Amino acid sequence: MGAEQLWLRPPLWDGRIDLPEPDGAELLLVIAEYEEYAVDGPAPRHSMTSTKTGRKLVVVEHVSIA
Repeated sequence: MGAEQLWLRPPLWDGRIDLPEPDGAELLLVIAEYEEYAVDGPAPRHSMTSTKTGRKLVVVEHVSIA
């Protein structure tokens, strides 16, 4: 299977961050990645699959930007 055949979700967030004026303090950009998973429990009425999901933190990255 080639990479062109993989289905990838679109980014959950994409944007620009305006930073404050430098004042000598260290600034960190914190990036967190969560994994979604199905949660056990009663499915909604007339549904064949569960629509409840939970999430857990899998990666946190800290990047110094100033």
